[in-house]
Amino acid sequence: MATNEGMSMQPPGPDPALKALDMFVGTWRMTGRTLGADEDNVAGTLRFEWLPGGFFLQQHVADRGSRGDRLRPRHRKVPVDGVREHVR
Repeated sequence: MATNEGMSMQPPGPDPALKALDMFVGTWRMTGRTLGADEDNVAGTLRFEWLPGGFFLQQHVADRGSRGDRLRPRHRKVPVDGVREHVR
């Protein structure tokens, strides 16, 4: 009968398919506009980082309205025309 004596049991690592998400890691600047606006009036940054272990990406959001004020959660459902540039 075989035993596991002297062998350390390691938990499984993250699925290799998660490496496809590496392209999102970093800081991104966004701009967009609210419905009815003729020019961009919303801006913000997104930052993605892997949590320890590499199983999950964490997203950090910082957004500002047209007057530079922080948007309240109820205002976050505004259409934006996309991410403008990858900062780092």
